[in-house]
This record gives sequence, C-alpha cells and structure tokens, in this order.
Amino acid sequence: MHKVVFSIVIPTFNRSLNIIKIIKKLINSPFKTEIIICDSKSKDQTKEKVLLLKSIYKHKSIKYIDIKQNNHSKKRNEGIKKAIGKYIILLDDDGIPEKDFLKKYKILLDKVKNNRAVICGSVGYNFNEQ
Repeated sequence: MHKVVFSIVIPTFNRSLNIIKIIKKLINSPFKTEIIICDSKSKDQTKEKVLLLKSIYKHKSIKYIDIKQNNHSKKRNEGIKKAIGKYIILLDDDGIPEKDFLKKYKILLDKVKNNRAVICGSVGYNFNEQ
C-alpha cells in the first residue's frame, strides 16, 4: 500500500456545485491523494453529492466530515486532525484548482529539506470555466 502524498482539506457550506467541480479536478491526481470535505449541515445536498462521488470513485479516498459548528477554522482543524497525507493542502470551496495544481505543489514541497514549511499561493479565478 502506498502512502498518501496529499491530504486536501476543504471546509464548505452550501457550495455543493463548487465542491463537485473541485473533487472532479482533484480525483485523477497522479499522486495518492485524499480529499477531506468538512461541512456543517449544508442545505444544498452537499453531503449527498459528496457521498455519491465517493461511491462512484470507490478506489479514491474521499472523506466527508460533518462539523456541528459552521466555523471555517474549526472545519479546517478537524480536517487536519483526520489527514494522513505527507503534505496537507488547505483549499477553499470557491476556488477550482488548475489542471497541474498538485504537480506544481509537489515540486515546491520536495525542495523543502526540513519538512517544516508553509507554502502559500495565489488563486486565479476563471469565471468563464464550466
């Protein structure tokens, strides 16, 4: 069994359409990746949609965590606690990653020698992308 390279933690609330797009962008990663969705009882069927994708992509690691309080920081922290990847990436539910997102991060992270680093990046928005 291969070790998980990336744990991607995504706090969300009532953005199921974005979450589906994000999961579909990340699901075919060339790296062993887990996607952790941290929700707080969204009213737009986020849970059902994530669980449907989880059933479709059985060989991929998609986790859904229901956090009682709708607090962005608490959601991220719970996701981080459950993460098992070598690297943790924190995404927001309103940013769709570009095609080579994880490859670019892997190149940067592999350059870090002491395994103690935080790498931040900018997010570009393409509102015309479907």
